[in-house]
Amino acid sequence: MQQSFSKHVRARGHIVLPKDSILDEKKAEAKARVIIALRIGAELSRSGIAGIKDVVASAVPRLHRNNISIVDDGDRLLSQ
Repeated sequence: MQQSFSKHVRARGHIVLPKDSILDEKKAEAKARVIIALRIGAELSRSGIAGIKDVVASAVPRLHRNNISIVDDGDRLLSQ
């Protein structure tokens, strides 16, 4: 998925969905990584990060906010 934000530039996400198996006793959880391309000098606020996590988590079954990483386009971790 890819989305543009007027203040920041654009975002791209990678989602990993676990395969269901009747043999696994422990269910694997979904994971996601969101890459944000920021304009020069722009910063992503904590509320912006929380909002992105909320949107992504609500769109993907079994994806919890704590399994979403947000990085900038230089691969610097903004949130985990």
